[in-house]
Amino acid sequence: MDSALPLRQRPYGAALPATEHPSLIMSAPSTPTVVLKSTTKMSLNERFTNMLKNKKPPTVSIRATMQQQQLASARNRRLAQQMENRPSVQAALKLKQKSLKQHLGKSNIQA
Repeated sequence: MDSALPLRQRPYGAALPATEHPSLIMSAPSTPTVVLKSTTKMSLNERFTNMLKNKKPPTVSIRATMQQQQLASARNRRLAQQMENRPSVQAALKLKQKSLKQHLGKSNIQA
């Protein structure tokens, strides 16, 4: 491309020379370029891959786990007992028993 051609005579999509580019004309005449040199020879992907390979599994005490499960079971039993004592739940259970008696017959139900 000939950079001496006026803008209107250039083919569509033709690049402007760096000295004629509008964004460069508006900017400061001498802006210093900052170049950062790599401080490591290892890529981020390699670094994180190595971290995952060297990761140690967490140590968990079996006794502590069993205690937590027993505590949770006790809490669940208490909650089930509280739910069973609620009037709305008792009414629903009675309706279910009546429905079963009607469906199966009185002789097949054992309380």
